[in-house]
Order: sequence, then C-alpha cells, then structure tokens
Amino acid sequence: MTGLLLLQLVLALRPDLTPGAAIPRNVSQVCAVPWTADRSTDVPTAIWEPVLRRYGLTWEQRTDYLPTLAIPKSLGGVYAVENLWPAPKASEWNQTRKQLVEHRVYDELCAGRLHLDEAQQKASTGWIATWRMYFAK
Repeated sequence: MTGLLLLQLVLALRPDLTPGAAIPRNVSQVCAVPWTADRSTDVPTAIWEPVLRRYGLTWEQRTDYLPTLAIPKSLGGVYAVENLWPAPKASEWNQTRKQLVEHRVYDELCAGRLHLDEAQQKASTGWIATWRMYFAK
C-alpha cells in the first residue's frame, strides 16, 4: 500500500476504531477548568501501539502521526486505546485543526449552547463537520 493511499485511509477519526472514552463529568465540572490544548504526545507504548494497529499502521510509521484524543481532556476524555486516534501530521485534517474545534466546542458548552454529550460528539467523531461549520469560509 502506498503512503498516500494509507494516509487517505486514516484521515478520518473512525468511530468503529476510536469510539471515545471519558470520565463521567457534568458541565459544571468540565467548565470549572479553563480550556487548554492537549499537546501531550507522551503516550505509553502499551496504549499507542494498539491504536496504530487498529488503523492498520506499523510502529515504524508512528513518526508520521500524532496521538490525539478523540474526546479531549477538556471535555472529560481519557488516555485509552478507545479514545486515541493517529492524527496524520501531513494532512489538512490534523491535530491543530482538531484543537480549534475542541476549543470552540468547549466555549459553546460552557456558554450553555451545547449539552456535554453533544460537545463530546462534535469534538470527536464529528470534528471535521464541526470545523467546517465553524471555520470554513
């Protein structure tokens, strides 16, 4: 499989491979902590390697991807295989764009315009559609 084809296969965060995982929280608990971008790429091998395998990637290919939380920590997300996605570095749909969505969704949640489960969905499996809704010109 060519690198380009492989990249196209993993552009999207796939809910069948990364359904998301979060600590049970309510809106007041989530919004009590100011939003910050999760920039941690220090994910233990025991978690990161199975994530790569789920997406058909090898350990050697890991340097082309960033471990990215589907449901971000700011919305209760946890570091677990079910909540990590290999975000391709060489794609327009990368971790930086996803973090823009996460911040906007957090703000919408804390302003009372979204429910927590809706915010988690918009920031995880629906993040590309959410980016287009908020940021596409």
